Parts: sequence; structure tokens; C-alpha cells
Amino acid sequence: MDLNRTLKIVGIEPIRSLNYVEINSIVQGFAELLVNTFVNQKLNYQEIVAKMFKCNMYLANISEKFGTANYFYKNQAIYYKKESDLKKLDDYIIHECLHYFQDEREKDEKLKRMGLCTFQEFKIYCMALNEAAIQYITSRMMKTAKQQIEYSGIVLNTRSPSYYPLLCNLIEQMVYLVGEDVLVDSVLFSNDRFVYAFIDVAGEIALKEIQANFDILLELKHNKSGDILKQEMLIKQQYEKTQNLILTSYFDGAFSLIDKIEELDEYQKKLENYKQYLGNVDQYRFYEEYRDKQIEKINKKIITLSRKNSKNMLEVVSNNKIILFFRAIRNFLLKGREDYKIK
Repeated sequence: MDLNRTLKIVGIEPIRSLNYVEINSIVQGFAELLVNTFVNQKLNYQEIVAKMFKCNMYLANISEKFGTANYFYKNQAIYYKKESDLKKLDDYIIHECLHYFQDEREKDEKLKRMGLCTFQEFKIYCMALNEAAIQYITSRMMKTAKQQIEYSGIVLNTRSPSYYPLLCNLIEQMVYLVGEDVLVDSVLFSNDRFVYAFIDVAGEIALKEIQANFDILLELKHNKSGDILKQEMLIKQQYEKTQNLILTSYFDGAFSLIDKIEELDEYQKKLENYKQYLGNVDQYRFYEEYRDKQIEKINKKIITLSRKNSKNMLEVVSNNKIILFFRAIRNFLLKGREDYKIK
């Protein structure tokens, strides 16, 4: 199908290409924000600028559903709403620039991957997880403060109150557990570090279910037809199900890996701090009940590990060569005294 016809179908009508000054303003602003926000990544400013300058950028009439910008992966171009102030980068512009930056192609230019999202012949995997991650990174770059909102009857704190608020909240729960650095690296450079960091503790089965749940939540968000109350109920159920799975799969897995008493204290602190990331759904009690059960397990494991450590200490002492040497001398002297008494 003709490119312009395809663009028109999705809601994009190109007007003109951006000039050098306009592109330079966007590219430099984006690169500076990215480098300065994620210092641990040690990103190269010049490399980011060089890559972004390869992107085709256009002014266009675009559908309201796209906000102020949209990245169209089929021709690797970003289309900006004609009324946009291109000197002022907003969430939409940053979000779409990130999509271009993470675009990874085969040698034949066939799209292979975009961050956490992989493209295969008949299916796209992890699209919602990648969208959540992109918006989390966008919010961090824009220094958006967390806000408490109510969405579909769910009260939660999110960095993105107007754009994927539930997904951003859930991805931030995962970021708290495995770290921000691995997420940013995976999103920008299309690798599996974030995925494997979670799998190593929570397991592959849990991650696949979480990915699927993210996709369902994204689909429910875009599905505006039907009974609104039923829609909200489905969103709440899916959100709570996903949140509980992230919680239990990670902390169950982490608990099974503990073999030192000091690790139990770190585990409990992490579990207690996790509460601040949770959304509240209809007098949500699952976390408190799970936490209390885990604390009981912690207390039992402290006793088990203490006994094991005491036993190991006794074995170390009993097998210590210096102690064995002095014990032999003591036994020799005692034996000598007994022989003297007999005489």
C-alpha cells in the first residue's frame, strides 16, 4: 500500500519536512535530557545526537489520539502536530523519540525489536510492557513528580497521571525490585537484562503471565465501547491480579534464595518498603496478609539458620588443627598422670 495512504488511514497527513534548526533543537534537547537523567548509564551525548539526526521528521496534521507526536515505524519517521512548539519538548515528543532510538532492524531493514518489544512474523511480544517502560523513562526525563490519582476505582501513585498511569505504576513496582539501570539499558539498547533480572528471582512463568496481563490492561484501556462499569471492574481485577503476581512471585523467589541471616533483614526491609508502590483496590488487604505470612517465615528461617550456623561453628572448632594439637597434648599429659598414679 502507498505510504501516504497508509499514513492517512492511521490519522497522519504530512505537511513538510522539519528544517535543520528545528531538528537540531529537538535532537539536542532530547540527548541532553537522556544523558543527564540516567548518569549511571554513561551514555555518549554525541552518539545519541548522531543517531537521532538520522530520523526523518515531519510537521503534519495528526489525529488527537497521538497527542503532539507519533513515531511511524514503517518508514522510521516522527510526525509532529503542526501546532506544536518544537522548541519545548513535551511527554509525547520524548516518548516518540525514545521509540525511534530503540528501533532495531535486521540487515534487510525488517523491524526486529524495539526495547522490550520483539517483532515476529505473526505476532508482537511485550508491546504493553515496552510502552510502560518508555513512559516511565519519559516521566523520569521530564522530572515528573509522582501524583496520587484515582483511575477506574484504583487509588495509586504514578509518575504518569494522564498517560498509561496503571502500567507506569506496575512497571515502577518491578523497577523497585530489580533496579532502574537494567530497565533503562534494555529499553534503550533492546536487550533482555531487565527480563532476566526479574526471571532470575521470580521465574519465567510468572514473567510471561505479567507480560500477558500488561497486554490485557493496554487493550482494556483502548477499548472504549460497551458497559463502562463492567470495563472498570475488568480493569480493577486485572490490575490487582498483576500487582499480586509481581509481589508474590518476586518475594517468594527471593526468600528461597536466602541462606544468610543478614539477608533476611534486607529482605524484610525491601518487603516493607514495597507498600508505597502499591495501588489500593477496594480496601486492598492482600499485601498485609502476604507480608504477615512472610514475616512468620522469616522468624522460622532465623531459627533454622542460627541452628545451622551453630552446628557449622562446632564442626569448624572440632576440626581446627590448632585445637586438635592442643587437645592431643592435653590428652597426653592426662594419660601421663594416670600412669604415674598406677605406679
